[in-house]
Amino acid sequence: MTAASPIDRTHLASFTGGDPELDMDLIRSFAEKTEGYLLALSQSKGENWKDMAHKIKGAARAIGAFEMGDLAEKAEHLPASDAKDPILNSLRKALNDIRIYAENSTKEQN
Repeated sequence: MTAASPIDRTHLASFTGGDPELDMDLIRSFAEKTEGYLLALSQSKGENWKDMAHKIKGAARAIGAFEMGDLAEKAEHLPASDAKDPILNSLRKALNDIRIYAENSTKEQN
């Protein structure tokens, strides 16, 4: 994984057998589902906040989006009294970076 890459393709390939089409399908599916998770997270409080952040963390790490997974872990353990907007903005940016990565990777394959 390079510094510019939000996805560890070696990690992802260990589950997909290195099939670039399957990699992209999983990344796009992750991005779509995570958009909904982030919306739910933004409307969550207390234990629901922690549960949603935990889902994002697990999904991100499963596809090799370790930076996003680390951000979600921070969100998961954020004290209830802390402001949520900064971590939400960071998660949204990480998701956007993943979408851009997927778009660029798809263009390179074609």
